[in-house]
Amino acid sequence: MDTSGQTPLLVAAGQGGRVAAVAALLADPRVNVSLTDKNRQTALHAAVEYNRTGVVEVLLAHKGVDPNGKGYMGIRALHLSVVKAIIIYECYKKVAQTDRQEYEF
Repeated sequence: MDTSGQTPLLVAAGQGGRVAAVAALLADPRVNVSLTDKNRQTALHAAVEYNRTGVVEVLLAHKGVDPNGKGYMGIRALHLSVVKAIIIYECYKKVAQTDRQEYEF
């Protein structure tokens, strides 16, 4: 764990985005999947934050991962994913308007 509370699992799930690395870490019984960083973010939060869909799938398939775990300000990974989806949708709309093309949403 580093000074910000980042564990190898948190880094692999978020910044690294490596499904194989996350799966290998989850196979190690010494790895605590519930550990959070200094912002109370879990590996699942990190994967959602970095749009790592493959990592999210691997984490959710692991029996020790709590999909309802609360992070900073009580935000669950599901809430974070919804907010990110809305932002992405709004960006697509802006691009479509800029290109002046007709898109169905």
